[in-house]
Amino acid sequence: MSPRLKSSKQNSSETFGNLVHANTSVLIRIKSYLNRIRWLLHNLIFGRAIYKLSMKCHVQAKGVFFLLRSNTGHRYFINLCHFLLDQGYMIVIRPSFGFLGHWQTKEFLRQLPNVKFAFSCEGYSLKISDHGFITDGKKLNFDYFTSSPANGSYFVPMCMVDTMYYYGFHREAEGYSANESRNIRVFYAGNCAPSYRNSVIREKFGLLDRVSMLHAVRISFTNDIRAAANITGILSGDIQSGITILERGVNYVKPRNLLKVLSRCSFILVPPGVVMPQTHFIVEGMSVGCIPILQYRKMFSPSLEHNLNCLYFRDEADLTDVVRNALAMSQSDIARLRANVNAYFRSHLSVESVVKNIVHTETMCIYLNAESVSVDLL
Repeated sequence: MSPRLKSSKQNSSETFGNLVHANTSVLIRIKSYLNRIRWLLHNLIFGRAIYKLSMKCHVQAKGVFFLLRSNTGHRYFINLCHFLLDQGYMIVIRPSFGFLGHWQTKEFLRQLPNVKFAFSCEGYSLKISDHGFITDGKKLNFDYFTSSPANGSYFVPMCMVDTMYYYGFHREAEGYSANESRNIRVFYAGNCAPSYRNSVIREKFGLLDRVSMLHAVRISFTNDIRAAANITGILSGDIQSGITILERGVNYVKPRNLLKVLSRCSFILVPPGVVMPQTHFIVEGMSVGCIPILQYRKMFSPSLEHNLNCLYFRDEADLTDVVRNALAMSQSDIARLRANVNAYFRSHLSVESVVKNIVHTETMCIYLNAESVSVDLL
């Protein structure tokens, strides 16, 4: 075959491949658009959002008007709204195809029936938008792991899982935080599935993934670990343990019992999530005075401090030493750390502290975690 014919055949093949790729991309966009329409109709009718729609809404002074292109923040946006409602703010969202046509908005409507939708709003005290061109309000930014935050920025901290706020379980934390009768020294409860061995955690954040971290503890402390426990026994104090690791699929701790169970533990192991370091578990534990054992203390703002309000480890070998220190630590030192954890939670992780920082006049850019979306922006 002559070079000219060969080149012509190759070009034809590439052209055909480009056409196939282009057509596939178009089909994907069409499918995504139709899916948005399906969820729009579902949320309007079955989610009853249509009954909350109005052209104009007037709110009292404590009102927040959101202008959002989509429901990018998912459950973290749900929690943000829970926080504002808890502190007496009324929430109004300007309807958009992206927000009402998002599959996650179904859960938003279920948990937040008092939120209103209006195309314009009067009387609000705060406007928050993810539109870059809005100049008369605060900007909502999902580049949560940025190393170059905007001026006047505030990072909404990790929070408990959304249902803890929905059912009001978070209000029980203060009553448990001072509990000194703790029969489990080191505790973890959660999903231990192989899917949590994700390269993203190591490659993008330089951390041990969940599977590796828990495996290291299991190997080093075989004789100290209790892998199954009766929740009633933990709550009553009948079960004494050096280390207890409960896999979600075997020993599931129901949300209504979680904070009380955690209040029986001195330390908590805090492995990372699937695609990002922070998990709800650390905030749930710290809310009742559990001292976190973690590798990502600097991902809190302000940073957690080793041997002040956390125990920090650098690698697997260091993790073993830190857990051993936790098992041997005196009650007086544990009490000191617990007091500092309680103080940190009240100042930086509580509902009151988060809302106070959001509405602060110097806060112009609010960074909200959006999980995979935020990680992809790294």
